[in-house]
Amino acid sequence: LMGKMVNSESTKGFKQHILRKDDDCTIEVYDKEVKFVSPSGTSTTTLSEMTFSDQSYTPRTYDISESNVLENDQQLKRGAYITSPSGLFQLIFQEDSNLVLYTKGGYPMWATATDKKDGTYAIMQADGNLVIYNDQDKAIWGLNNEADHFTFVKNAKLTLQDDGNLVLYKPDGSTAIWATGTNIF
Repeated sequence: LMGKMVNSESTKGFKQHILRKDDDCTIEVYDKEVKFVSPSGTSTTTLSEMTFSDQSYTPRTYDISESNVLENDQQLKRGAYITSPSGLFQLIFQEDSNLVLYTKGGYPMWATATDKKDGTYAIMQADGNLVIYNDQDKAIWGLNNEADHFTFVKNAKLTLQDDGNLVLYKPDGSTAIWATGTNIF
């Protein structure tokens, strides 16, 4: 279940979050470790040991990848991404046109569900809207159409935080306008 916390409880003095639960896998995130449970077995790793899986996507290097923020008119073209300051999370505009937020282990947390819709780039517009356009510059997805009670705020900044939350902030950086709600810490 991308973008939604399935369960959150205290377990043996540690905070446990079940990030994803389906037939294939359950991801349990504790204070300092992640537990992957699947039909083939269970594995546990610390957050610092996690690495990006190249089976889910293949990131390419673009200048924007050194940042965790998309600002006015900055774009993510196919294969481009931003990374959280700790490197634990990536927002990537995939080759299939889907904009996806991944954990460092390559597990999706949130997505625009725009795969196979021929998007060419995602852009943080100056009007405060995150939009995906095709090669004819026609919008195929916009945050304003997906978010409840969306408010346009000029010069808003899209920030990928170290807790896994993707947040749209007012220009002052202290007031959130929208968030994926994927924070796991």
